[in-house]
Amino acid sequence: MVDLRRLAGLSLVGFLSAISYGADTEYTEMSRPAITQVLRKESAVLDERNFQKEVLDYDGAVIVQFDSTCNKTQSADDIDKNQDIVYLELIDKFEDAKVNNLPLKFAYFDGCGTYAQLPNGFFAEIGVTTTETHMYLDGRKIDTMKGGPISEKGIKAFDTNMSLWIEYTLLGIKQPEDNDKDVIALYRGTLDLESYPRSELYK
Repeated sequence: MVDLRRLAGLSLVGFLSAISYGADTEYTEMSRPAITQVLRKESAVLDERNFQKEVLDYDGAVIVQFDSTCNKTQSADDIDKNQDIVYLELIDKFEDAKVNNLPLKFAYFDGCGTYAQLPNGFFAEIGVTTTETHMYLDGRKIDTMKGGPISEKGIKAFDTNMSLWIEYTLLGIKQPEDNDKDVIALYRGTLDLESYPRSELYK
């Protein structure tokens, strides 16, 4: 890996003051079941049977949100709810985006089912261990972000960073200071978004 330092010389979590992506009040005031209902309406709903067709066989880009509607703790449910709010905001923001001349696809996979249960279910087969958001390009997973915001303030931070994630890596939209750099933004299975050379996509 070539270390290009963090975007704008900072972790993107600290880059919030430069961009005003705010939490959507309408979503934050909704219940978890109501949010899940909207999420299922606005995204491609995945299961073990259609994952290949909807994600791996898609020639464009797919963002997949993995979580569960039957968490064992309130804390886990709160994180999933907050992350689902972020995800809905991304769907709204990038509804007209295209990659490879195909719509940027947003998909949702609810882990509340026997086929998805760890350690032996379908989630284990595809490497999902917690609340995660995966980015796929040309049928190949190119990045994973694990976790979600624990507060409403965190929703704003995640919205900002995940928007930059999509813009830098899939759409070629960069901040002015990076316009002359061939860089993308990746999580690499963490909550920290950092810059990498575009060649990382092809390794």
